[in-house]
Amino acid sequence: MATTDITHIAKQASLPEPIVEQALQWLVLSWSEDQPTWEEPLQQWRTADPQHERAWQHVSVLDNRLTGVHGELAAKTIRGADKQISRRNILFAAGLLAAGGLALPLLKDGQLLKKQLADTHTRVGETRLIHLSDGTRLHVNTETQLNIHFDGTERRVELLSGEIMVTTATDPLKIKLGAARPFLVVTADMIVRPIGTQFVVRATNQYKRVSVMEGAVNLLVPAQSGSPRVVRAGQAVQETNAGLQPDRVTPNDMAWTRGQLVAEQMPLSDFLSELARYRPGVLRWTDSTAALKVTGTFSLEDTDHTLHILTSILPIQVSQATRYWVTIDTIETSNQ
Repeated sequence: MATTDITHIAKQASLPEPIVEQALQWLVLSWSEDQPTWEEPLQQWRTADPQHERAWQHVSVLDNRLTGVHGELAAKTIRGADKQISRRNILFAAGLLAAGGLALPLLKDGQLLKKQLADTHTRVGETRLIHLSDGTRLHVNTETQLNIHFDGTERRVELLSGEIMVTTATDPLKIKLGAARPFLVVTADMIVRPIGTQFVVRATNQYKRVSVMEGAVNLLVPAQSGSPRVVRAGQAVQETNAGLQPDRVTPNDMAWTRGQLVAEQMPLSDFLSELARYRPGVLRWTDSTAALKVTGTFSLEDTDHTLHILTSILPIQVSQATRYWVTIDTIETSNQ
């Protein structure tokens, strides 16, 4: 969302932008908190200045267009995603109201909305190292959205989409509390509880995998009956058409934290599917290239260079309509 949405609403209402932004702050608060905590202070703000009242009436009229299921979806998402009145939520509200809520019917179960409001985002091709307050380290992979919830009873990372590597630390509150707060990684389908460990969780619409490098984790799938599954160092669990299946840790489970993609007789189609996660735009390949095998260690930080290297070791050609539309084809086919 951009500040131009606030500007647009301010022009519509013929009001100063700072006052419109204050009204949006109150609107976000009304979406995210119980009524008794904000009703009286809001009334005081509205009566302090006639422009305050005009701004509130204007955003309220726009907000009324979101009544029913879509408005409730927006409220629930903000309430669940972020208890703070963040700049992100204010700009989200401005954009939503400026659009008249037209984007909301495209959302499914609020997940796109939750991702928009996540505490932490990475862009396509971006990775990040985050040090949590308890000493735990999170490596965050490309195009990942997550929320971090730490309080007096638990340490929880909600992975909305993407991939993280977690290196847990001893809870610094263990001495005060007498017991460590549980550390959990929660996705839409899984709950992962580590036992002094380093592990990777990947959760996208197409791919779900848990890989353990050190220690062990307890893996619980709420949709399936039974006790948590213990996944130990060197082991992995991956979703297939038959459900979660055991696997082994591979070099690529961690290679991305070093900006690398490791291949050992990997089909080119699988290689390019991975590489595409780190490139903006479209990366396509023809059926004639899919079964070619790739071996080596390649850069994820310079994907153009990686594509260039592929042309030197495989009989392929890279065609670029633009930087954001790339097609891989065999040399024989492309010369016909």
